[in-house]
Amino acid sequence: MGLRHSHTVKKRTEFHEIENVSNTRNYRGILLWAFGVTLAADVLSKALIFHFLGNSVVGIIGDVKLRILYNSDAPIGLGNSPLGILALGAAGLAVVLIFRWAWQTNSSGSLYVGLMTGGAFGNLLDRLIGGSVLDWIDDGFHGVFNLADVAILVGLAFFLTTQLFGSPPEGRDESPKDLPTADEPA
Repeated sequence: MGLRHSHTVKKRTEFHEIENVSNTRNYRGILLWAFGVTLAADVLSKALIFHFLGNSVVGIIGDVKLRILYNSDAPIGLGNSPLGILALGAAGLAVVLIFRWAWQTNSSGSLYVGLMTGGAFGNLLDRLIGGSVLDWIDDGFHGVFNLADVAILVGLAFFLTTQLFGSPPEGRDESPKDLPTADEPA
């Protein structure tokens, strides 16, 4: 009886390890997919706006309009002061650490981290290539921003919500004791 129990525990542990590897791959895939889609959407939207809008201003609804603004200041209006540069460096480090955390954990927050890092890299790419970020959505209240900024804020909001209040349930959590083995009927 002890030998059979030992064999059963071993089978359950192997299955659980395989399941964990599969989950890690899924979360990494989600992270990379969200990063890539966000970055591509940001770059494409900026190219289209630059090409079709030019110096024009197009009203959409109410105070919302499309117009190009080149933002050479540090993010969030901090300017090019030493404090702004320090804040930009700290934000960059935070993005790298959050991405690394999401890569190493089995977290449903991978989607949100992918949004944040994709948006951050979209704006970083603008700064590296042109020296400023191309913003083009003017809501008439918060200022002018782009899709990368939206992705960063949406990703951050959902990431913080899941970290503070927990992830939504994704179905029944099967622990190894609940799984049938080859020696037991299903």
